[in-house]
Amino acid sequence: MKVIKKNGIIHYHSILGKDESYEKLLLEINTVALGYGLQSELISWKKVKSYAPKIDHVVLDCKMVNIT
Repeated sequence: MKVIKKNGIIHYHSILGKDESYEKLLLEINTVALGYGLQSELISWKKVKSYAPKIDHVVLDCKMVNIT
């Protein structure tokens, strides 16, 4: 977060349980971003592949905007 430029994009990979929502990851990104005076705006998300039974590999693209 320290080095991201104004309106920069974060391409964030993670794993999620099949019963979890990408919104959980978005909340985690926003929590960290707020500490740096930023807020994330979701551009897109998608399931990349099945990682294990009941677990998916997902990716989120988020635009980071200044709130200060």
